[in-house]
Formats: sequence, C-alpha cells, structure tokens
Amino acid sequence: MKSNPTILITGASGMLGRALHRLLNNFPDQYNVIGTGLTRLSVDHFHKYYPPPSGDDSTAPSATTVNLHYLNLLDHAATTEFLMKHRPDVIVHCAAERFPDAFEKNAEESYKLNVESTKHLA
Repeated sequence: MKSNPTILITGASGMLGRALHRLLNNFPDQYNVIGTGLTRLSVDHFHKYYPPPSGDDSTAPSATTVNLHYLNLLDHAATTEFLMKHRPDVIVHCAAERFPDAFEKNAEESYKLNVESTKHLA
C-alpha cells in the first residue's frame, strides 16, 4: 500500500502558506501536510484568520491535526536536517519577504530569504 505524499509548505504562517496549509489539511486521507514558519506559528493564529467555513469548531484544525514547525530557512544546516527528517515528496515554498519597505530596510537578510533559501530548498 502506498502512503500519502508528504507536502512541505514553507511560510505556513504567512498569508499564502497558511491558506494552502489549511486547504490541504482538509484532505488528510490524501496528503500528509507539514507546515513551517518563523513567526505567528500557532493553531490559534490559524483559527483567527481562517475560521472553519461552516463556523463549526468541530471541523477546525487542532494542535493534534495541524503539523506546524518552527524553521529558520536562513539556517541552512537546520533546514537540511529538517528535510532529511521529514523527507517531503513536494515542497511548496511560500516563505518570503513580501513587503518592499521591509525588503529595503533589511535588504541583505531579505535577499537571503527570498533568493538563497530558495536555492537551498531546490
């Protein structure tokens, strides 16, 4: 029997990654979803921004069903270790500095996140 593919979503605490993580978690019989983030990484944060469509909390993700992990993608050794441990079949890289003002204030770190971490994941 083939196991479900493991999908790693980086930036699962951001707008795009959180939405994708929430969507794919609706199909636990098809996907093993792992999310990583650096900040705002909590189930409460997910509930605040993505409440269950029906308003029924029984269908909402919980701490036991939402697979979220802290991961600093600028730490390439930790990232490699994480990838080796979880062995994702698919990586959806949603982590990025998306605000131009923040990018300009922290150009070097933003470049490392947006470009170098992407190269490392590839």
